[in-house]
Amino acid sequence: MKKYGELVLEEGFATEEQIRTALEYQKTSDTLLGKVLVDMGIITLEQQYDLNHLHKLPDNQGKRIGELAVLNGFATESDIERALAFQKKVKGFLGDIMIELGYITAKQHEIILAMQRD
Repeated sequence: MKKYGELVLEEGFATEEQIRTALEYQKTSDTLLGKVLVDMGIITLEQQYDLNHLHKLPDNQGKRIGELAVLNGFATESDIERALAFQKKVKGFLGDIMIELGYITAKQHEIILAMQRD
């Protein structure tokens, strides 16, 4: 399986310099490369979704929302753990809680739900 950065380059979404810069930033944060590239404005959320599909190509049916959020670079495992702990206190849907806590956007939530249906 190709590395995510290699796939971004192959698809022509970023330059080598942009990937290097994003990788340097990633070393100092608890963030996946796809999210770093989106946050830096190098790729769009839709491009990230397409890249994640090409990179992993898993069968997403039956996967939990937190797992898909991590697989797609929308959230980190620690984000999911915190959201699950919060969910125990307030009771509610994990996706809604992750949006409320700012771990994912409503658009990312829609993408994950669509992936679960595909």
